[in-house]
Amino acid sequence: VTSYKPISLTGFKFILLFTSVFVIFIVIIFGVWLSRLVTTPILKLRDAADRIGKGQLDTIIEVKTSDEIEELADSFKEMVSTIKEKQKEILAEKTYAEGILANMIDTLIVVDPDGKIKTVNKATLDLLGYTERELIGQAVGMLFAEEEEEEELLFKGTRLRKLIEQGSVQNFDM
Repeated sequence: VTSYKPISLTGFKFILLFTSVFVIFIVIIFGVWLSRLVTTPILKLRDAADRIGKGQLDTIIEVKTSDEIEELADSFKEMVSTIKEKQKEILAEKTYAEGILANMIDTLIVVDPDGKIKTVNKATLDLLGYTERELIGQAVGMLFAEEEEEEELLFKGTRLRKLIEQGSVQNFDM
């Protein structure tokens, strides 16, 4: 025969305290696990977005969560694929346009709004006897004879502003 011994109030408090601490510990562990379950894929997406934003289009996005986060990762992958395709198209168009400009028989000088030379074609270099390196970044006015009045100059003052508004100069004697 075994005797039943009642739990003292002190023993009951100990069991209650131990159970409470154990439950709190389990809740904390579950919370940390759940937090990592959600934040880890989001952090991966954030890091991938940062790399893609810096132009690293070969970034691999590996998120397997079978939820909206994975759908978002798939959208990122599609976006990167589209960017790569558009980049190839733009590069092909740029190469085509550069080929046309380089092989034009007419001279071409492209200047920025400050009157600095940004681009010249081969015909311009052949006609003027400069190298591209000598012209790029220089004031376009260096190519033309100076006139008496500042406002009379084609590539300075009000005439430069008018030129920028019109976009081009043709058959202008200087």
